[in-house]
Amino acid sequence: MTLGKVCFRAKGDKFWVKDYRSDGMHIVMRAMYSGNPQTKFDCRDYKGKRAGWTVCKFSRQMKENRRININALAYKGNDLKYAGRTVTVNS
Repeated sequence: MTLGKVCFRAKGDKFWVKDYRSDGMHIVMRAMYSGNPQTKFDCRDYKGKRAGWTVCKFSRQMKENRRININALAYKGNDLKYAGRTVTVNS
């Protein structure tokens, strides 16, 4: 079951989030520095399926040349319903 899609581009630290379903949930792309889960960067798509891609840019907040863990999450209100696989990339 695919609820949405998330993408990351290291140059400019840009995130894209897209909701694939009109089901009342919203998709979140969460990034955290490897070894430092206190620092979180969330890109949230509250606009739903018809809005297309939501773009978030964290170039001023993210440190360069760091390993980050990225995860796609689906929330219904404030409740986490689904978590995708975690992927590690370099910023």
